[in-house]
Amino acid sequence: MGNALARRVLHPLDRDSVRAAEPVQRRPLTQLATARSCRSGRSRYNFKVLGGIRLLTVTVIAATLASGCGSDDLVPVYDFAERAPRGTFRLQTPGTEFSAADPAFDLATTARGWSSPETRPTDGLSFAWATGLDASIDLLILDPATDWLHFRAWPYALPSGEPQRVTVRANRVVLGELTLQPGEQTYTLPIPPETVSPGENTIAFKFAEVGPESDGAGTPLPRMLAAAFDWVTISPAPEPHAPDVAVGSLNVAGDGIEQPAGSELTFSTTIPLDGAIEFGLGGDAVTGSSVVVRTALGAELARLDTPRLASRQTLDLSAHAGEAVDVVFRALAADSGGTVTWERPRLLGRIGDTNLATNVLLIVVDTLRADHVGSYGGAPATPNMDALAAAGVRFERAYTHVPITVPSHSSMFTSLLPTSHGVRSNFQSLATSHLTLAELLHRGYRETAAFVSLGVLKRPAGLSQGFDEYHDDFGFDWWKPAADMTDAMLAWSARSTGAPFFLWAHYSDPHEPYAPPDPNGPEVRVNYNRSRVSTFQVDASTASMPITVPPGESPLMLRAVDDRLSNGVRLRDFHVLDIDVILTCRSRCEEVRDQVYRVRLPARFDVQNDTGETVQTTLRLRADRTLDIPEARRRYVEEVEYTDQHLGRLLDALREAGQLDDTLVIFTADHGEGLGDHGGVGGMGHINQLYESQLRVPLVISWPGRLPQGVTIDTPVALVDLLPTVMDLLNVPDPMNRMGRSLVPVIEAERATAPPPIVAATFRPSASEELRAVVVGDLKLIVAPDSGTVRAYDLGDDPDELSTDSADDDLVADLQGILEAGLSAAESYEADDIDMSDDELRQLRALGYVR
Repeated sequence: MGNALARRVLHPLDRDSVRAAEPVQRRPLTQLATARSCRSGRSRYNFKVLGGIRLLTVTVIAATLASGCGSDDLVPVYDFAERAPRGTFRLQTPGTEFSAADPAFDLATTARGWSSPETRPTDGLSFAWATGLDASIDLLILDPATDWLHFRAWPYALPSGEPQRVTVRANRVVLGELTLQPGEQTYTLPIPPETVSPGENTIAFKFAEVGPESDGAGTPLPRMLAAAFDWVTISPAPEPHAPDVAVGSLNVAGDGIEQPAGSELTFSTTIPLDGAIEFGLGGDAVTGSSVVVRTALGAELARLDTPRLASRQTLDLSAHAGEAVDVVFRALAADSGGTVTWERPRLLGRIGDTNLATNVLLIVVDTLRADHVGSYGGAPATPNMDALAAAGVRFERAYTHVPITVPSHSSMFTSLLPTSHGVRSNFQSLATSHLTLAELLHRGYRETAAFVSLGVLKRPAGLSQGFDEYHDDFGFDWWKPAADMTDAMLAWSARSTGAPFFLWAHYSDPHEPYAPPDPNGPEVRVNYNRSRVSTFQVDASTASMPITVPPGESPLMLRAVDDRLSNGVRLRDFHVLDIDVILTCRSRCEEVRDQVYRVRLPARFDVQNDTGETVQTTLRLRADRTLDIPEARRRYVEEVEYTDQHLGRLLDALREAGQLDDTLVIFTADHGEGLGDHGGVGGMGHINQLYESQLRVPLVISWPGRLPQGVTIDTPVALVDLLPTVMDLLNVPDPMNRMGRSLVPVIEAERATAPPPIVAATFRPSASEELRAVVVGDLKLIVAPDSGTVRAYDLGDDPDELSTDSADDDLVADLQGILEAGLSAAESYEADDIDMSDDELRQLRALGYVR
């Protein structure tokens, strides 16, 4: 091994040449229909802070869209009628009743200072408590002729005995200070002229004092209460009354939008060069109907009030090219039951030769090793993944930069290394200052949707930036099977507006705990206080069961229903919901990881209740099988095959609906899986090692009719290359410095320069130790800085990294220099830590991310 490495020539790229990729000037692929050559002269700017520089960035995008090529005519880039089902439709809410039945109250969460709606048992009255010194609610008001605020409330009995006083504001303007009288009272305050404006208006209450809630027996409870509210409303009349209920629905008729009076319809988009909104107006529109363009933060940029009926109107937005905006259609009519019709509403602009028509489908199979895909020589049967490879370009040696989910996806979506974008664990969030792949495609007038199957990718991870829809709803468990994911995406597809889309389809079945669906899987019987409570399947999903816990200690037994659990189970979660009840394992339990236990069945648990009273609560258990390495590998293969089956369902349905006719498909994984290939700490998983089994992932890019088919490329590439490649293929300008490169020259076999080295790393606290790796051609180096261990491999002669021979010292030194340069090649961004609840930590523990 050492001699072989010493004889090989080091890749012709030294540490000084590791830098962010420059714009590439080249002729377009002969198969491409778009004239991508008009990208020449593209500007790039560093993106350091949110705000002015970001505005400069997107302005450069818009200006570049039309620079020096394409038609001089304005073309439709966004058809509002076509996309109306994806817009945000809201009826006017001049008031709210504090009731779960009132949809307006959904806008007022506990974070705004309100309790959930409660019902008074004596008369069924619905109300909500103000649970602090400050409480507020937003009301959507379209007709500003509102001169009076009315509300009904009653104070909480304060410990001081003083009457409750409250200061009331509308949009920060003080309306008055009141003393709340005992019992239910209705209060009315005048609103100064021009205090209320069309759109969102905030009504805020500031109280003088709060008091602790009591259980009725004098025992204080955690909540602090100020006053109870029945309803709040704004009206043009001084006579108090409960809120009016707005009614109506949106209707798309041909190429127009019929909107009920007292409503608004909002779209998020980007203004192109020489942008303008064009539309006609019909129906019952009166003064006050308007088209408003505002920033995402609500600052108004332009508006067209009371447009002329039956006349084509234009709202000039050329001064705002490149700005990300909300376009709001507000409808008012003389009759509350009337409608306003927006006829052929469209956003026009100049876009040059940028491709706005092609769909983009990004398929990421979490934890999928490249060598477990059929087209890569893998044993699993993956006909649908293989069909993608046959229809496109397959990259034999594609690498992730970090073997953990959120950091790897962050690199994929930003074309930056973890040391640059700052996300190094699943406990951190990608900063909003990044201009992501989804944001670029959204600003290219595509509808954007994401379906994620692991809870670590929920919105706090920061990857939802740029998505119109981000489907991250989870129940007790933080993963969803491929069947459910495909079903959800097919439901989304059925609602398609026909507009171009970017869809991120995330599957995660190959991820630990390797539990392929098995309706006849082994079960565990739960006996509590010597009576059977329930049985649950050992499939890594959460089982919940009610139990009655008497005072003192009670026995709880887990028993296998049959002999298939002779190796025991891994109990990843066992707890009761009542914090006063403690569940403890007393026999046949071994803690193998923080709060993860290997349990031999039968096993005994003690349920301890020291409250002195009987407690009704819920027991939750989550278990999977204890697997040896051969069984884990077999089940991993089953998971890959199961994923392929449901990926095929998605592709078939999209194809039948015509949604793959012009679609750029990228198929890849965020990282691989060890499966015990190299032993050691974490050798079964992925976060602790940097071998090929963890770093090498499948990568296929398919665009029938535009890219070659059935081509295999052996050049090492990386996940940071995805964003520049997509932008290059679609001719979408990207003003940012990226660490990746477009793979179009590689596909074209234009290799004037050597490919850059590929660096990877593990990071504490997720990993047991920090490792660094670099791949340069067939050469690979893995370094453990803390221990000083250095391993060098020739992947051409030793693809499985089994040799332990030492390498030539000079060669290792050169590789280490390249590694250090690669990891420090770009400026770094800070990532925010994600605050995790105890339940969320349990979910991460179940996925193997908490040691």
